[in-house]
Amino acid sequence: MDPIAATWTAGTVLRIGRAAGVQYGGDRTLTVRVVSVDARPTYQGSAWVTCYVLNAAGDATAKRELYIDVTAGVEVLSTPATRRAARPASGQPRPPATRVPPRRTPTSPPHHRGGPGRGDRSAGRGLDQTTKEA
Repeated sequence: MDPIAATWTAGTVLRIGRAAGVQYGGDRTLTVRVVSVDARPTYQGSAWVTCYVLNAAGDATAKRELYIDVTAGVEVLSTPATRRAARPASGQPRPPATRVPPRRTPTSPPHHRGGPGRGDRSAGRGLDQTTKEA
């Protein structure tokens, strides 16, 4: 392992440019977060790096294993120690969680059940109680 790459720990953010390899030239410059550096021997000044490719927002988009020339074209943007120093104190209170009320679905009007006293004409079941046959 190269002595330069040996200083990179998990969480180190690198920008890899054309000098680190022809595939990283032009608009193909990569910003990556190191997962690990392979300890197996390689050519002097080179290393295998397992990393996450970061987008402009700093979110990981893909995991890759890269063979790079660590002596040129690699810029260390941040290390885990510098990010810890930039974070606010851990004793800061969290903002209160907002409770979202459950969603109510529209309901249909209640069904009318017929019967005596409810204004239903079918209460007598079709019998006319006012007229009696003699």
